Amino acid sequence: MPKMDLNEFRAAVKTKLRERVNNKCSNVNCRITTLGPSETHNITNIGEAAHIHGAKRGSARWVKDMTPEQRRDYDNGIWLCSGCHKKIDRDENRYPVKVLLRWKQDAEAEALNEIGKKSFTSADQEKFVSSFVTGNNPDIPLNKLAKAVDNVFRGGANVITSAMEELDPRVRVIPIGGLNGVTYEIHPKEPFGLSLMFTLNDNSHLEMDEYIKHGKPVEIPLSSINVDGSELFKQLFDNEGKLFLQSPSPQGSEVIILFDETYQEKYFGTVKGNWQVGTETATFHGVGMGGMLSHIRVIQENTTATNFTFTLNFEAWEGKSIQQLNGFNKLFEFYSCLINQKRMKVISEIEGLDPIEAISDDIGNIPGLKNIYDLICFIDKARKLTKFLKIDVSFCFDKLPRTNEEYLAVIRCAEIIDTILIKGTEKRNSNISFEIIPEIGNKSIIEDIGSGKELNFIVNENKTIEIFGKTVQIPEIIYELHKFVLAVDEGDSFEINEGEKVKIKMIPSKSSVTKISYK
Repeated sequence: MPKMDLNEFRAAVKTKLRERVNNKCSNVNCRITTLGPSETHNITNIGEAAHIHGAKRGSARWVKDMTPEQRRDYDNGIWLCSGCHKKIDRDENRYPVKVLLRWKQDAEAEALNEIGKKSFTSADQEKFVSSFVTGNNPDIPLNKLAKAVDNVFRGGANVITSAMEELDPRVRVIPIGGLNGVTYEIHPKEPFGLSLMFTLNDNSHLEMDEYIKHGKPVEIPLSSINVDGSELFKQLFDNEGKLFLQSPSPQGSEVIILFDETYQEKYFGTVKGNWQVGTETATFHGVGMGGMLSHIRVIQENTTATNFTFTLNFEAWEGKSIQQLNGFNKLFEFYSCLINQKRMKVISEIEGLDPIEAISDDIGNIPGLKNIYDLICFIDKARKLTKFLKIDVSFCFDKLPRTNEEYLAVIRCAEIIDTILIKGTEKRNSNISFEIIPEIGNKSIIEDIGSGKELNFIVNENKTIEIFGKTVQIPEIIYELHKFVLAVDEGDSFEINEGEKVKIKMIPSKSSVTKISYK
């Protein structure tokens, strides 16, 4: 039995690659049909499933660390005609991975757009071009015009590429694009010098300073740049527009570990993202927990100083039921650990460099941490409360509590429900204050105030609260207060008159118990 090559595509993958581009070559400058009938009633196929990252050592774009499963996976394949397949494997510098991925993406998008639409035949194209040149109105659907014009421009891309390379033979120009236009990438065949002289105003000067020191992207008007060393770039810069400068942004990740005061590990998580590097700082921008958590870390050059920032993407929850918030449980666990633990270790992994460790013993001072934690606690209590009440409430950022009273109303109600469900009773070691109006003819409560007698009471509470703009009726809560002592609250006179409002406090004794229930 012949030995199977583990790196080669399986039949199902080849079929998927071919059919997802409508049997056409994925090269945007080719797009010939690769499958059709033969003269002998069979099928002719001139297409091939090509590897984006090479299948064998020494092949184009080969990556050592890839597994056989990854090499033969659909994501590593592209459907090409046999001619284009040979072309991309002979010159991997001209056809790097990102070019092939762009071809594949554009070819699949074009195939999707063609579903259910009449094919644009060679006769249609000839008719359109003839009408376009002679000025007659073309008798074809308008949605075909863009494609025909694009075919004309695509052919012109090769002319433009050749003209650009003639202006500077030291570069290789690669046209990239499809139905939405063509862009041109310029790659040096070998290192060469190019002088750019900037004449900047105050604002542009500050932006350039930020780019150099901190790696922040900047746009410079072409009119403020003089070029020397290349006729091609001289002509390109002699136009209206802007030069966009962006420092390399290597991929990386941050491993976050939180410890308690005894240095026991309490949380472990990873955030992936990119680095923005300048001469004075390196900044990590990462996203984790399903896109909900944004993490920024700034490292100062030649110091141990580092700043951490964590923010939440509340927009992702907008309009969703608070019982179905993406990643909420993980976020709540993370922020609870972050606010309560003493030490954080961050291991920065940057593409091509050794890991960098940093330890912070002052994580409680991370900007905005307490505010976000309070909001998450509010959402957690709102979720528990609405689940208990069996009502549906949608998240709305603008309806988050704006006052401490709104915040505490929900927190307290949720805590009461927790007490009822979990314990039902609780030891009371703090005073309870309330106002009463002693009724005429009812001497007992007046006599009990200040008597020192341990008394039993039943207090009913019935209220409504606001949760994300929705008015919620809380079930009537019944407090049974056992063995409390009544006294006049501080600041009120000890003289009590019937029919007058008086503020009373209930003082717990050692044996006081509060039993809480609801109707």
